[in-house]
Amino acid sequence: MAISLKKGQGVSLSKSQHDLSQVTLGLGWDVAEEKKGLLGTLMNKKAPEYDLDAVAFLLGANGKVNDLGKIENGSPTLINGDVIFFNSQMHRTGKIWLTGDNRTGAGDGDDEQIIAKLDSLDEIY
Repeated sequence: MAISLKKGQGVSLSKSQHDLSQVTLGLGWDVAEEKKGLLGTLMNKKAPEYDLDAVAFLLGANGKVNDLGKIENGSPTLINGDVIFFNSQMHRTGKIWLTGDNRTGAGDGDDEQIIAKLDSLDEIY
C-alpha cells in the first residue's frame, strides 16, 4: 500500500492499520527552475545544485543511537553503525538499506529509498 505525503502531512503507522513487516520510505524531489532575468541570462548564471539525502537511524531502548560506527582518529565515522546513509548504505544486520544516492533528483518517482524489514530486526532496537 503506497502512501504519498506532502510537506506538513503525517500518517499513522499503527500495526492495526498496516502491515509493517517491510516498509519502503521514498524521497523524491524536483528542483523548481529559477526564473532568469536579462542579467542572469547575460552573465550565464549557473543554477544552484541541490542534493537531498535519505537517512535512517536506529534507536535503542534508551532512545539514542547506540552504535556510531567505526572510530577513526578518535571520532566516530557512522560507517557500519546504526546510521544508514550515503556512505554506509546497509545496516550490518542486512535488514535496513538505502537503495542508492541520487545527487540531482533527476527522473520520476522516488529518487532515494530506504527499505526496512521491521519484523526481523533484533529486539535491541
